Order: sequence, then C-alpha cells, then structure tokens
Amino acid sequence: MPGKIVNEEFQERGNPDLKRAVADNIDFRYEYFPNASDQLMAGVFYKNIQNPIEYTLQVDETRGQDVFYTPGNFGTAQNYGLELDVIKYFQNFGFKANYTYTNSSITTKKMIRIRNAQGNLEPRSVDQTRPMYGQSAHVGNLSIFYKDGKKGIDAQLAASYTGERINTVSQFLNNDLWQEAFIQMDASIEKI
Repeated sequence: MPGKIVNEEFQERGNPDLKRAVADNIDFRYEYFPNASDQLMAGVFYKNIQNPIEYTLQVDETRGQDVFYTPGNFGTAQNYGLELDVIKYFQNFGFKANYTYTNSSITTKKMIRIRNAQGNLEPRSVDQTRPMYGQSAHVGNLSIFYKDGKKGIDAQLAASYTGERINTVSQFLNNDLWQEAFIQMDASIEKI
C-alpha cells in the first residue's frame, strides 16, 4: 500500500489501483515558413482520453472522517480546441506569440446531501460534467527577443497567461477548488 504524506490541511496518499491514461488524438495543422526565421502555424485538435488521471479529495473507505488528496481515474474525457503560433523577425528583433483554446469535459460522480422523509440528511450520487483537472480553457504566450550573433547577445522578455482552472476535484457537487488566472513574466540575457 502506498505511503501517505501529512500536510497542514490534508493527507496525501498514492493509489495502487491507478490505471494509465490512454488517448486517441486527431490533429490538423497548417504551417507556413515565408523565410528562414519567420513562421505561422495554426492547428485544431481532438482528444478522447480513457482513464484520465486527476487529483481529488476522497473520503477514506474505512475511516469516513479521514480525507485524502489522491490521484484517481475517472471515466472518459474529451478535449478539443485550436492552436495559433506566430514568429516574426525585424532584423535583430523578433516576437513570438502563441495561443491555445481548449474545451475539456469529463463527467464524474459527485455527492450531494438531501433531506429524506424523516428530515435526516443522506448522501446521494449525481453526475457532474466539468472541465478536466488542471486544464485551462485559455493559455497564451508572448515573447520579444533580440539576437545579435556578431556581438554574441541573445535576450528575451516573455509573458505567459494561464486561464482559471480546477486545482483540486472535490467529492461534492459544485465544490471543486479553482485556481485564478495568472500571468508569469520571465527575462533572460545570454552571452553566446
């Protein structure tokens, strides 16, 4: 049995019954290279994923009061979307931009509590369709760079945008934990 890690808010453990995910993909891509340094690429894709692996908060089957953060397989998921990528140079200066839109969906069992005829709460299982764990609908990158082979300089300033996404899948209906969208900046200068 896999060990467990005790964190501040939950315990983490492995899953000995985890199956590998298998995906059937279809991609169409158009690529255009007007010269040695510039390019334009556009593509569309579809993925059917059997046994996708997602991290969830699950109640322990033996001790119901214990909740674990653990990987699991949850049915079949579909992803489809489009990708755009452009690189353009103006002498030593250039820019690169890319964008990906992904519509992902998976239907999983979630728990709700309803009052029975006696007024007591009892758990029920319902289906919920939601985006896949960790999958943002919108991801984009923009880079501006300067390259000068004679002076041996390679510099780049980059920004990456990642849209909101599910960070942890909950066992309860409409209770998944979401991470807000964020932008990350990077800069580099290299002497070559």
